Amino acid sequence: MSRVKHREDVFYGLLSDFGHKIAEVGQDYATLVRNYPQSRDLVAKMKEYEVDCDHHVAKILTELYGSFVTPFDREDIAMLARTMDGVVDQIEGASRRFELFRIEEMHPEAVRMADLTASACMQLGELFDHLPNFHKDPVVMERVRSVGMLEDEGDVVYRGALGDLFAGTDPMETLKWVMLFERMEAALDCCKSVGNIVQGVVVKNA
Repeated sequence: MSRVKHREDVFYGLLSDFGHKIAEVGQDYATLVRNYPQSRDLVAKMKEYEVDCDHHVAKILTELYGSFVTPFDREDIAMLARTMDGVVDQIEGASRRFELFRIEEMHPEAVRMADLTASACMQLGELFDHLPNFHKDPVVMERVRSVGMLEDEGDVVYRGALGDLFAGTDPMETLKWVMLFERMEAALDCCKSVGNIVQGVVVKNA
């Protein structure tokens, strides 16, 4: 194996590991939301994930700043790492708010949002497994499109949830859930942003 190929494989391996972690976070997030408040112990696990993902970012950036050879633009690698971290930051923030706001009964739309996010995270995990062959592997762009469709569906769920909330009569309850749904929607937005960065990489290197 050439030295150049080895350096490229290091980056792809780090991104794949990070993608697998995001997929794991997404599944636990969906479990937390679906079973809350019985699953509130998972809130602490989300914080552990958030710290762990900071370490993933640090490893990628350390490798990046010490390398002359990268598989694609170093700016895109750095942006990918930070945006992937943003997915987990938003998930952790939403999870923490369930506890902070003392949620005792889950909105079905929140369960749907979490399920969509978990699916998007799983798609990202698969995407990064195929990224080393992004020049010719159609799975990469298929997963990018899938994440985009999941985010679009999340927008519909989000708007519907807000409409239901503003039709209610308890302003404090409405405020709590608006803040929660904003954070949940932001997590899906971050998933789409990761896909958009990958799409840019594919286009620039076509």
